[in-house]
Amino acid sequence: SGYNEAARLLARRGIRPFEIVENDKKKPSLLRLASLSDTGMHYGRMFQDLSILMQAGFTIDAALTAIALGTRRPRDSAIVNRILTELRAGHSLSRAFAKAPRLPEDIIPLLESGETSGRIHKVIAAIAADLSRQEARRAALIEALVYPLFLLCAMFIAVGVVTFYLAPSLMPIFDSAEDRKPLILSALAAINGGVRSNLDALAVAMFAI
Repeated sequence: SGYNEAARLLARRGIRPFEIVENDKKKPSLLRLASLSDTGMHYGRMFQDLSILMQAGFTIDAALTAIALGTRRPRDSAIVNRILTELRAGHSLSRAFAKAPRLPEDIIPLLESGETSGRIHKVIAAIAADLSRQEARRAALIEALVYPLFLLCAMFIAVGVVTFYLAPSLMPIFDSAEDRKPLILSALAAINGGVRSNLDALAVAMFAI
């Protein structure tokens, strides 16, 4: 959670906070929906940590240093260190974040406005809230799609088993009987025969796709 992460990051700096309070003020939505980084960097989490540490009294440089030290993945740490390098070279925060890969474009103008107005901590909190909501919507969408896709795959597997294994095993029973074959069995047998006779063409079409 954000509380545990903040406490861990503060502990790395040798600070033992008496209490950590989450800013629960509702912020207006500032960002359009944009795809998150395909590098695997969770910018929502990074801005959330940055906001919490700045509210605890950290400077931006110290907060980013703590985040870089607390990041488990080397790729994420490299991105934060790249931002830190730009800051220590004398560049503004917005210019430093402009070096981050696949960062949503709306963030840079927001950071610039925070630097101009002197309310950078509030802007960072608003960015963290918006990116967190965006990540939550994306996770919910993926979760909502997984179950229908699972059912669809299960249905295709079941149809394949019936068509290519069960139906052929039942055909000899009806071939030796005088009764007409059930319509569904005849249809499955026709599909089975059509697929088997055109197997090469189907394979070529699948590879072409």
